[in-house]
Amino acid sequence: QYRQLVDLSFKRPVVLMVEMDGCIACYFAQSTFKSISAEFPGIYSVKIMKELFYVSNYSRFKYFPTFLLLVKGEFLDQTEGNNEAKIRGLF
Repeated sequence: QYRQLVDLSFKRPVVLMVEMDGCIACYFAQSTFKSISAEFPGIYSVKIMKELFYVSNYSRFKYFPTFLLLVKGEFLDQTEGNNEAKIRGLF
């Protein structure tokens, strides 16, 4: 799945919402994710589970739902936390 997203990012920007199992904050971030998807129809938005993205279990409670922008195979923003405003600011 991740490799396909990297390939897709060369055609159009990809916004990733990184989730975790049992993450309460992820539930509340769903509406933010939907609003970003609706506001910017030119991007490809996708949810990806933490296990596919972060390797270390140590980070389980460190990372809240994070929005990452992937363009041409590179991340433009990798800050922690809910960085919705930064994603919006890039458009």
